[in-house]
Amino acid sequence: MSDTSKSARPLHLQTIDSLFAELMGGAVISVGEDNAEFRLNNADSRAILNWYRLNRTKWAGNVMAPDGFPGN
Repeated sequence: MSDTSKSARPLHLQTIDSLFAELMGGAVISVGEDNAEFRLNNADSRAILNWYRLNRTKWAGNVMAPDGFPGN
């Protein structure tokens, strides 16, 4: 296990807000039975996650071009 794995907070201990904060900040999250490391490696991925964080009403519906989704 690498040093980043030791400091990675497991997914099951996250709240939705802490998960957003850690992933958008570039932190590693450990997932699954083998504690595999997951992180969003690029700024575009973090920007999309931030858009979803700011637009929670879209979670249950379709996202369309007029919604102002990043990249449109």
